[in-house]
Amino acid sequence: MGCWGRVDEKLIKHGMLIMDLGFVESYNVELGRMNNGEKGRP
Repeated sequence: MGCWGRVDEKLIKHGMLIMDLGFVESYNVELGRMNNGEKGRP
């Protein structure tokens, strides 16, 4: 792996630390709450 490969690896690891994707885990629950009582397309 060359110098750029190490730089890329560090940037990827840095991105993993700053990106919190926890909202994806509860997406379906939240979507269900938002659509509760809503009607479909008329």
